[in-house]
Amino acid sequence: MRRALSSVIVAVALLLAPNPMGNRTASAEANKPIIAHLVGDAEAYDGRSVVIYGLVIETVGMGRVFMLQDVSQIPLRIIRTDGLPTMVGDQVLVHGVFVRNGDDPYLEASKITATTVLGGGGCC
Repeated sequence: MRRALSSVIVAVALLLAPNPMGNRTASAEANKPIIAHLVGDAEAYDGRSVVIYGLVIETVGMGRVFMLQDVSQIPLRIIRTDGLPTMVGDQVLVHGVFVRNGDDPYLEASKITATTVLGGGGCC
């Protein structure tokens, strides 16, 4: 009887205990949105650091400004702050700050890494 009661107490304690991961899982997903989520909820993402990946489909200014398209098929303007060029066809992982900018949102990139974009959704 005592053993059964101890088991019940342990089970209840485990159910009521906080998640050891906390909100990190939800936070990680919010910080790695697809472009459709950024554009669709621009006010919520404005000024936030995010990570996205996709394919460079157009470049301007020797590739320092480019259009990135991800699995959502919606392009987003990326502005490089490192001065390095980007080429059409590059597959990149972009870390940066999303800027709502009215009807012309963009991502100010702080870090860009070459990557391989696989089929599927989401980021990273």
